[in-house]
Amino acid sequence: MSLGVLAPAAYKKTADQRCQGDGLIGSGPFVFESLKQNQEIVLAKRKGYNWGSSLFKHQGEAYLDKIAYKIVPEPGVRTGSLASGQLDAITDVQPVDEPQFTGNGFAEPTRPNPGIVFNLHANVTKGVLTDEKVRQAVVKGINRPEVTNTVLTPNYKPATSILGSATPFHTDLSPLLAYDPAGATALLESAGWLPGPDGIRTKNGQRLTAKVVFSLVFNQNKSVLELVQQQLRKIGFDLRIEQRTTAETVQITQSGNYEYLWYNTTRADPDILRNLFSTKANNRSKLSAGNPVDAPLDAQSSTVDPAKRKPAAEEAQRAIIEHGYSAPVFELTQVLAHGPNAHGIGFEASSRLQLFDAWVSGS
Repeated sequence: MSLGVLAPAAYKKTADQRCQGDGLIGSGPFVFESLKQNQEIVLAKRKGYNWGSSLFKHQGEAYLDKIAYKIVPEPGVRTGSLASGQLDAITDVQPVDEPQFTGNGFAEPTRPNPGIVFNLHANVTKGVLTDEKVRQAVVKGINRPEVTNTVLTPNYKPATSILGSATPFHTDLSPLLAYDPAGATALLESAGWLPGPDGIRTKNGQRLTAKVVFSLVFNQNKSVLELVQQQLRKIGFDLRIEQRTTAETVQITQSGNYEYLWYNTTRADPDILRNLFSTKANNRSKLSAGNPVDAPLDAQSSTVDPAKRKPAAEEAQRAIIEHGYSAPVFELTQVLAHGPNAHGIGFEASSRLQLFDAWVSGS
């Protein structure tokens, strides 16, 4: 969907017009039929479609005549609607709701999201995060398996890199992300951060604290961050949690006025690292020239040869973690659920819905 093809006529419309469906003409197996803002989007089968991907399970037209996407932001309402048969399938099943749909005729297809995992992304120009040893200590002070085992479910994996395991050229850097409170403590003490009266370390009168900005784009974000906050207090680091709306978080990100950002980004290619870390792109860490990630990120983006891209992507992933530019925590997993009448619901490369092969049986 990130590289969707639109007809030339569609590009003559404004972005606002296309968002309302006006003149929206794509190339896939379904065509736009109608939109009710924040309520429903309806797609219909494209007649005569016969140019599907070789990865699809069948060729020719889609099986479904229509798809009605119901916009249901509240997780509890979504799960209730599926359980009662009002919906055939739902996306974004929350960890607390997963047990409802294991058995009893229901199924839960899952796929880890490729791209950037949920992480604490450091602005290296702000506060205590200017100290590389502090950033490295934060990486060591997070117990990732405890996060997935306590707040999430077995469908979610602890991060093993800044990239999710479903991403091409993902490098397993588990040893760098192992829970090591003793190592974190040693780093902080060597940098002069000593325990304060309330357990939070200080240095020259400055408390070891940083704020993380987040929004509830994933329902469990707050619970995850509260657990990470508890873990980091054990090494004397005070992580202050600030919840904002998605719009506010975008504005803060664009302004650069943050210490830590909490987010993930789903993409099917490791070049997403260049988009977010390179000084020639978004540079969320606010790195200066001569940093250790620009060169490998440029190298992996300058060729399509896997033999050249893979080592460059690996070098970039390693540098991001070793220098504490990010503290990866867990991989987002797309968890779907569907009832007994829905079949063939799958995932495309970015773990989003693929409904070309989907079909329904009789009620």
